[in-house]
Amino acid sequence: MKKSLLAVAVAAALPVVAHAQVTLSGRIDTSVQSQKTTAGVSSTGMGSSLLTTNQIVLSGSEDLGGGLRANFIINSQFSTDQKALLDFGHRGVGVGLSGGFGAVELGRSSCTTLCSIAASGLIGNPGNLSTDQHTIRPDNSVTYTTPSMSGLQAKVVLGLEESKATGKEITEFALLYAAGPLSAQFAYVDEKGTASQFVAAGFAAGAAAATAASTAGAAIAPGKHMGLRVNYNAGFATLHVRYQDVDRTDNTGDRTEYGVGALIPLAGGRSVLLDYRSLQPNSASPTDQTRVAAALVQDLSKRTNVYAIVWNDKKDKVDDLNEGTFFAVGVRHNF
Repeated sequence: MKKSLLAVAVAAALPVVAHAQVTLSGRIDTSVQSQKTTAGVSSTGMGSSLLTTNQIVLSGSEDLGGGLRANFIINSQFSTDQKALLDFGHRGVGVGLSGGFGAVELGRSSCTTLCSIAASGLIGNPGNLSTDQHTIRPDNSVTYTTPSMSGLQAKVVLGLEESKATGKEITEFALLYAAGPLSAQFAYVDEKGTASQFVAAGFAAGAAAATAASTAGAAIAPGKHMGLRVNYNAGFATLHVRYQDVDRTDNTGDRTEYGVGALIPLAGGRSVLLDYRSLQPNSASPTDQTRVAAALVQDLSKRTNVYAIVWNDKKDKVDDLNEGTFFAVGVRHNF
């Protein structure tokens, strides 16, 4: 009895050690895809990250007391359709503090607000028409997000280059709103530097993997980006509108993109996703691009669903290899 009382007294005298809550989460999205180009060429193969990106997220949070928390995130992506190493931290690595003042994160931004807008089609982002990796996930970034005030938040992201001599800098100012059936995001990004410091990430369009090689690694001039996304849950469907505009310093690659979509829930855990997107060049260099897509998703559980999707890509210039109709069936699991 005395030993028990002594043990209790000692334990009470020791400081309480708070352990961080660490979570492993992510998703796996794999599909079988078929493509028929405008040139009449057909192909079938496996696809990865069609509706949503395959990723493994390691995150954690620790209660420091007084309403202050320490947070970290390591977001990695991987491919399931071919032998490929896990791209550790590719989608962002950050550590920071949060509390009544808002949240501060240091590292490589997991996803700026412009990133969220660019990939916000309700059908996911199969073959994003154009997204610059250096803008949506800037390296060496400092991110501050204000507390929510009646559903409204402000966010600032500053991406700095390792060497001040280069003068490269990426700054994003954003507003986010979410209340009731309405949610909206607005982002403005200003890039400073020279073309050699900014490199296009390229993009892939399902089975048309050759599209990725067409732009990846190309130097592009810095510029200004603006994006807006609005979602409204009307009950019978969630309606979606998005808009992006790019204005580069050399006027090459200037473009306007917009899209509309709808998510229509059905009985039995089924839903229909509809999406339309268009890229309109503001200079002679880019090509007009449009995509019309539709998907049927069947939930098997809260974490797993199967889907079938069909989409058509069209360009105003001859590009027979990357134009055409695509069809895919796949399985997606969240963990």
